[in-house]
Amino acid sequence: MELVTVKIMRNPSTVIPRTVYDFELPILQHMHDEANVAEVERKAVPKGEEPSLEDAYTALTAKYDTSDGNRAIAEIYPRFDVFRRMVGRKN
Repeated sequence: MELVTVKIMRNPSTVIPRTVYDFELPILQHMHDEANVAEVERKAVPKGEEPSLEDAYTALTAKYDTSDGNRAIAEIYPRFDVFRRMVGRKN
């Protein structure tokens, strides 16, 4: 699991920096269009600080609980088992 720093270009004069887990990147790209989400840096989450997959999925669905976010999650990670498989880590 990695932390990814991105810049989200909302419009030509507004760029929002964010640091998110790598599994959130497809959600942001879906919500803001891939061309508007620029990856700046990646770094590993320190051992022992990674959330469990259950906690990560719960937090993800809560964080993106908007109409756009819910659509993105439904398309990319529609169920927990899909999320677990795509993140590629088993508890």
